[in-house]
Amino acid sequence: MDKTRTPHSPTLARFYFKTITASAATRLPSLNMPPKCPATRLAMSPSIAKKTRKSLTHEVKLDIIDGHVRGEKTNSIARHHGLTPSTVSIFKSADSIKKAVL
Repeated sequence: MDKTRTPHSPTLARFYFKTITASAATRLPSLNMPPKCPATRLAMSPSIAKKTRKSLTHEVKLDIIDGHVRGEKTNSIARHHGLTPSTVSIFKSADSIKKAVL
């Protein structure tokens, strides 16, 4: 090795470490990373993302309560009415619903 060239000289540093240019980075698949913000988050404006609340009729509520009294499972009642099981949990407030209907 030449005495003018030390391991820390700029000439050797350029030899050992190549800088990746922007055009070279586009050819490397490992450097093409997806954006940090997914596209679905961009499309979710408040007017699109919000679901409208559905209110159940008193007849449907009474049918759900009667199904629960008969011993039907919550999932089967929900499937019958096209609802989610958490919506069908209104049987917990069955007394107040029956008072409102009568």
